Amino acid sequence: MSKEFWNKTLGQSFEIKKIDGSILDNNFSPSERYLIDLLGDIRGKSVLEIGCGNGNLTVFLAKLGAKVTCIDTSNVSIQNTMRLAEYNGVDSNVKALNIDAIMIGQIDEKFDIATGSFILHHIEPFNDFARLLSGVINKGGKCVFLENNLRSPLLWFAKKFVVGKLGVAKFSDDSEFPFEPRELDMIKKNFSYVKTHYAEFVFFQLLVSHIFRNNKFFISVCGFLDRVFYKYLPFFNRYSYRQIICFSK
Repeated sequence: MSKEFWNKTLGQSFEIKKIDGSILDNNFSPSERYLIDLLGDIRGKSVLEIGCGNGNLTVFLAKLGAKVTCIDTSNVSIQNTMRLAEYNGVDSNVKALNIDAIMIGQIDEKFDIATGSFILHHIEPFNDFARLLSGVINKGGKCVFLENNLRSPLLWFAKKFVVGKLGVAKFSDDSEFPFEPRELDMIKKNFSYVKTHYAEFVFFQLLVSHIFRNNKFFISVCGFLDRVFYKYLPFFNRYSYRQIICFSK
């Protein structure tokens, strides 16, 4: 999506608020909580956050004691992140850079951790990015990213042939495409350890949200189905639309 799109979206959704140092107090989703758990103890660690949005995760990590360098192509994102960091008293632990992810090789610093939420699928050429990311991570460092997932043939079919047609809602533009298995292979070429985690099964809710949008009954039923699949049919978790990718050198 374009810089103009994100500037407008982030400008409309930004809220100055207190960020607590608790996962539960910040109403994180199960996948977001899982990501934070995988980051481990980040006190005193240098963290690179790619795609900081309005700065909620940035400030949360800084509150936990990390030194956070965050980047985003949206200048509104950078402004909002620093405003939120200052409001929460952690601006001295946050450095925000208005650059594209593919420019991380220009940052004159190496990091213990890299993280981000629903950002990797936006980055092209991804093979170059994976190589550059490996170059800015300290030996023994790790990367943890929350991403969408196009491993399901059904979701791929719906994305390509159904969404945006016959009255079915579309929530993204044509340039956005979910994270693909081939891109995971690109990560594996540059990192020695790669593991995918699933904190929840997001599938039926996603399908029905495009068709019935805000119909609470259908969303509730599909949410129940997702929870049943996650608990009792774990084989299908690999087809969840949300995944957490953890990798290290």
